[in-house]
Amino acid sequence: MSVDDGEPVTVHAESPWLLPPAGTHHITVTLPHHPSGPGLRAELLALDAVRDWSCAVQDETTC
Repeated sequence: MSVDDGEPVTVHAESPWLLPPAGTHHITVTLPHHPSGPGLRAELLALDAVRDWSCAVQDETTC
């Protein structure tokens, strides 16, 4: 993978995450072609800010 045309980074199965820096505009993913091997895929996950939520302390006697 490369981020914003930077130096490519290899992402391994043992550590399958790449966290691009804030403000990233372009991500390139290159996968090996292995017709008889298991299917490979890449998934881009995005984080959106959670808004309009609240929390409250729960009384231990109601658990």
